[in-house]
Amino acid sequence: IENNVRAMIERVNTNIARLYFVNDRDVQIPVPANLVLRDVINGSNPTVVRLKAYKEVNMQ
Repeated sequence: IENNVRAMIERVNTNIARLYFVNDRDVQIPVPANLVLRDVINGSNPTVVRLKAYKEVNMQ
């Protein structure tokens, strides 16, 4: 992630968190290109999640 971009995580409920990105003015931006998340806690075979698009989800 570039220096002027931050990843933000907020808890939606016990089982769901919201991951999004903001610029240096705290404005939400699209997912940065070619971003890959890895779950490295669960051993040597990490889960890979590729984020390709921004989608707002209404959690009601």
